[in-house]
Amino acid sequence: MLTNKVHVCLELPNAPTQGVEYEINARWVCECGDNYVYHEGFNRAGYKEMNWYQAAPIEIPQQRKAHRSLKDRLIHPRKGE
Repeated sequence: MLTNKVHVCLELPNAPTQGVEYEINARWVCECGDNYVYHEGFNRAGYKEMNWYQAAPIEIPQQRKAHRSLKDRLIHPRKGE
């Protein structure tokens, strides 16, 4: 991965290495929290190449809780007659 900043996480044993082919759109999250995805992009010279590029993290939608209206929370429904 070529970047313009020093990235210490690239020195770890589980970091992706240059010259090895990975599955397209494979994701890697480094120790510091940066997200990378392996896909075709443009290098600094303007040529297309397969490489790891920084990407936005994938947001996992949280499960929605059962919504109760304000009226139901303030005035409880009657039970039986």
